[in-house]
Amino acid sequence: MQQFKSLLQREWLQQHRSWLSIALFTPLIGWALFYLFVLKAGFPPGFSHGGTPLLNMASLGLIGQSSLIGIVTLVGVLINIPGLPYRDQDDKSLAFWRSLPISDVKAVAAPLLMNALVLPLMAITLAFAMGLLLSAPLWLYDFHFAAARDLILVFNRVVLGALLGLVWFLPLVMLLTLGNSFIRRWGMLLVIVGVFMLDNVMSNVIGHEPIGDQIGLSFSAIKQLIFPFNGASFEHLAFSGQELSNLVLYVANGHFLQALVWTAVLFAALVWQRQRGVTA
Repeated sequence: MQQFKSLLQREWLQQHRSWLSIALFTPLIGWALFYLFVLKAGFPPGFSHGGTPLLNMASLGLIGQSSLIGIVTLVGVLINIPGLPYRDQDDKSLAFWRSLPISDVKAVAAPLLMNALVLPLMAITLAFAMGLLLSAPLWLYDFHFAAARDLILVFNRVVLGALLGLVWFLPLVMLLTLGNSFIRRWGMLLVIVGVFMLDNVMSNVIGHEPIGDQIGLSFSAIKQLIFPFNGASFEHLAFSGQELSNLVLYVANGHFLQALVWTAVLFAALVWQRQRGVTA
């Protein structure tokens, strides 16, 4: 357990500054532009419907920020994770890390866990908290018990939705990581081409494209989970408690189980690559 904790700490020391920068500067820049727009153009027509204009503007700001930080986080994971297999080869520390008495499972699991889930989720959580703070001049104007309840609901919805969205995203990014571990630089492109060709063959044999269908469902789930305000009304800051409970639907289904199975298979393949001495 101490070994695994040390590996996680290594990832934290190497990566946390970039994720903290994303969490802090994205809301700062976004809300600065938001306030400049409001000061210059004023409130758009119709924002007083169903509530105070300031509260509705806070809702719009949080909608935009949630979508923006979701996109930035997914791009960060997509850029960072596929490069992990050869990271220690690039900085000449591969021999050192392979000489340590660390199991291959722990050596692969720690970077994936920290870079694909923990650090991105931390960035999303801090960014939303930062957004609540920066939008305080708007929602404090009409603050009451119902507004506080809504803020708590929407915060929980963003954090839990982001966690599930990152889990749905994990097998997709791990597939690219595995391709990169076999054929560096060209591996990701070959994986994409290979999946497309395999799906075409299976479409002719069994009548549908199982891999493409699973990927399409994964992207659909990620969109709905990472961008929780898609199509939301501007009349209040949060969804109902029912919306929060609907997150269970993204877990209690066969496609999510398939995603977990693919994650386990791809993880085993990455461990096997390390056992061969190819990657760290």
